[in-house]
Amino acid sequence: MLTGQVTVAGTTTYWCLTDAGTVPAQGAGLVRQPSDLSATTGAVEVRAAACDVAAPAPKGYDWHGACSRPATGTTFALTPAGGDAAAASGTAAADGRTVFGKLSPGTYQLAQTDASWCHAESDSVDANGNVVVAANVRTTVWIFDCTPGGG
Repeated sequence: MLTGQVTVAGTTTYWCLTDAGTVPAQGAGLVRQPSDLSATTGAVEVRAAACDVAAPAPKGYDWHGACSRPATGTTFALTPAGGDAAAASGTAAADGRTVFGKLSPGTYQLAQTDASWCHAESDSVDANGNVVVAANVRTTVWIFDCTPGGG
């Protein structure tokens, strides 16, 4: 069951159980619209991981493969680029994720307020490293905290 706002997007194949057996039926695809997005707002999802490596890591280091331990409890602040006050702050959950939702489109600066990351990646940043928020889009930022010895 899909909860929340459900919209139609594209087509899909539904498998229907009939007296003649299971048959395919083409129909409208249903998509759950995340509550942190809208036609006028976007979101930033931070995925924080702890890495047992000293910074800087060796060239070619597999950040996503080697750093699977969530960095739980770490805190972040999101500020409009060029702004003085944080638009939002949040703490990473048990899975290492923090979501900043219902943000006005624009560019934002992300700061880790209780530590410093050793590596970061995103699917949407500008030339200055600001996180880009667009309407109806969730931007993902991967934060890697280097904690040699697992501390």
